[in-house]
Amino acid sequence: MTDTGKNGHIAANVPTLRDVSTRLGGVADDLAALLPELKEIEAAARKSAAANTVDGSVSPIFSPLLASLSSVTKKVGDNVGQLHANVSGDAAALKKLADDMEGTDHSHGAQIAGIVTT
Repeated sequence: MTDTGKNGHIAANVPTLRDVSTRLGGVADDLAALLPELKEIEAAARKSAAANTVDGSVSPIFSPLLASLSSVTKKVGDNVGQLHANVSGDAAALKKLADDMEGTDHSHGAQIAGIVTT
């Protein structure tokens, strides 16, 4: 938004609002794509820790490492999930603002066009 300096009116760049909203939506999608990868990291570590054991279970020597990895990936997953929700909400708020501003412009434009001047 920019101050036009005339009568306290401001002008907003609605296309830029929409562009930022769309880009934030892409960031939110990228964040959501990370969540399955965190699970894959933990699954790969468990598989590796179970390799070469007689019964295919995790070798006890790796249990502390896997517990730490599980704790960290859960914490990171929770944080990424919250960040995804925040960024998605911000994108939606910008889109709504752009829609509302555009709607107001069209509504006021129609009112002005309907004024009889004769």
